[in-house]
Amino acid sequence: MISFDPKTAAIVDKHGKNLLIRSNTLGHEGHFAYHELEKALGINFAHHRFINICMMDCADERKEWSLEFEAFEQNPDIFPEIRYPHFDKGWNPRKLWGTKVKTKHSMRHGAFIWWPISGLRRYVTPPEMMRKETWDFPGLINYMIELFKSPEPTIVAFHCRLGVDRTGVLHAAYLMRNKNYNVEKALCCAGQATWFGYPNTVYSQLLSVYDKMLKERKHNDHGRVSRTNRIRNGHSMEVLPLHHLQ
Repeated sequence: MISFDPKTAAIVDKHGKNLLIRSNTLGHEGHFAYHELEKALGINFAHHRFINICMMDCADERKEWSLEFEAFEQNPDIFPEIRYPHFDKGWNPRKLWGTKVKTKHSMRHGAFIWWPISGLRRYVTPPEMMRKETWDFPGLINYMIELFKSPEPTIVAFHCRLGVDRTGVLHAAYLMRNKNYNVEKALCCAGQATWFGYPNTVYSQLLSVYDKMLKERKHNDHGRVSRTNRIRNGHSMEVLPLHHLQ
């Protein structure tokens, strides 16, 4: 069983009193590593809501996943030992599980988000993986930003098991989405954030796909703005859908 390693902990961004944090699994010697994470970063979380975004699955990583799920007063037995959860078991990626987190010494205000992410399969291309309903990498980034910008003082901590590949790619993608970094700059920042370095190339392939998605979105947004401006200026000429212009 893998335990929390302080060397994987790093602050990704700050927004007012809110913090976005990365690490590896947050289990340590049988308890949730709340205070260990505080110590690693030199920050007191007592006056913040603690949101734990877990990207581990409930099969190969079940021991680590179960410890965290139980820390938020949830029963892991409601989900079978499969790589991805079942929708009919009440799982949805945006659900906030629990309202408190049990630390080694006390209960703190917090919630658990389970959003399992895996690496690329040989038979699945990066674009296919990026848009899978039970995976939804872009959706995770958008939701993470939404939580991070909460008006309530909030700690958003995201992690996979080892805190390198999935965590590193999510770190980089956040910088691309929220800071407008290109792929190279985002990977560089994510790779240098902790002692463990860069995510491997299999996971990093996703960033190129995500970059294309962001550019498509900007292009589409620009088209909608242009059409709105035409209407406001009193023009009635038809604006063709973007796919007709390609």
